[in-house]
Amino acid sequence: MMWAACLLTVLIETPLMYLFGLRGRDELTVVVCANIATNLTMNLILGVTGLLPAAVFLEAAAVFAEYRVYRLCAADVPRLFLKTLAANAASLGLGLIFLPPAV
Repeated sequence: MMWAACLLTVLIETPLMYLFGLRGRDELTVVVCANIATNLTMNLILGVTGLLPAAVFLEAAAVFAEYRVYRLCAADVPRLFLKTLAANAASLGLGLIFLPPAV
């Protein structure tokens, strides 16, 4: 399930970040790598601890981490933080629809 969540995240956030202005091959590679790193880390922590309430904190940490990485490779994209937040919200929302957490 963890790999499905990661793949879904990459398939949602990469095209959105492309639409939001990160269009170069290097920039999109960074988007894919950042999403793989944050998604797998978050899901690994949630899987090991089982602390679903920690998901809010981990999701916020993923947004900030991705934003900082994107900022390094795409400093000229306006409102990059809001775009990063929107992409993460979209992948989280669709992920909860298509891959609901086992309760």
